[in-house]
Amino acid sequence: MDQFSKVLLNNFKVDASCGIYDGDDKIKTPLSVMIEVGLNISSIHHDIIDETMNYELLANMVRASTKTHYALLETMAEHYISEIFKHEKVINIRIKIIKTSVFSEGECGIDWFRNKTI
Repeated sequence: MDQFSKVLLNNFKVDASCGIYDGDDKIKTPLSVMIEVGLNISSIHHDIIDETMNYELLANMVRASTKTHYALLETMAEHYISEIFKHEKVINIRIKIIKTSVFSEGECGIDWFRNKTI
């Protein structure tokens, strides 16, 4: 019997180089990242991290991505998706990336969802 679980990285704050305007590659923009990974797990019986996904891997992936400039948040999300889908138990991914300081009136960003194709 299939069992499903989610691993979350929520409200993860980083400063990253992203944007389409001149000079955006020279400044850091505050981001809040949420990654939700759906997993197909048969069971967790042995208290072993290999039976699920280590959310520290997600955190390190986001931290590492701040060293690259992305013109679009969508491209950043697709980078995360391609890396996460390398994990065999992953069945779907939701990624929300929010620019927290672009507008004084509120936040803006993307909410990306992908199912793994087999």
